[in-house]
Amino acid sequence: MPGLDHWPDRPGPFTAERSQVLGFFIEGYGCDLREAECIFRAARHAGVVQFDPMTKLWHGRKGGRP
Repeated sequence: MPGLDHWPDRPGPFTAERSQVLGFFIEGYGCDLREAECIFRAARHAGVVQFDPMTKLWHGRKGGRP
């Protein structure tokens, strides 16, 4: 997964509909927003998707490795 913004309109309120990360999962897996949120949580928990505090973007890691 390329570097994507999960909260592109900071400092405004977060909305899942605007998340580039969730949009990536929706397009890639053909799922709805609820399912994309579940995939994101599972990938984050497994370390496959990680947040880079320097760029403030989320990046995917193949197999949980750099």
